[in-house]
Amino acid sequence: MKTRIFSLSAVLLCLFLLSGCVIVKENLSFDPGGISKAQRIEVAGASDGQLLGTLDTEEDIDAFVESVFIESWKLSELPAGLEREGAFTLYQQGAVRPGGGEPKVHKICTLYSYKDAAYLTITTAVGAIDITFSIQQSAADYLHSLTQVMPCDLISNAGMLGCKCST
Repeated sequence: MKTRIFSLSAVLLCLFLLSGCVIVKENLSFDPGGISKAQRIEVAGASDGQLLGTLDTEEDIDAFVESVFIESWKLSELPAGLEREGAFTLYQQGAVRPGGGEPKVHKICTLYSYKDAAYLTITTAVGAIDITFSIQQSAADYLHSLTQVMPCDLISNAGMLGCKCST
């Protein structure tokens, strides 16, 4: 039992150190600064991986962070039988290295939302570790709205002002 707890603690520590997300010990919620550092968020259907849009402006990423209420996330177990609905892959540009040319863009993590459920699973780019959270229903509704395929002229009405259509 102690080995399992120690292993889980070590995995969680590595997860947060490598993914760019910061954990607050008092309530195990993410610091919004970790996700708001993303420079691009690709929105795709979880079942087919079809790219639905890309959030890449500061305004859109800020709106995403505000709408998912990161501060209210609570660690949770994923109920059985839920179906993934959306995949939100976050990218961040790497550090500029002297004489190294253009910095590479790195995948930070992917957030998965679920149909008809207020849960979110984060899968890190390093180690493919999954952590599930219960989230506010309004955040789940917002994520659901981003996964709906819409004509390009309606995207700004859904809060995706800088979204690029994949059509």
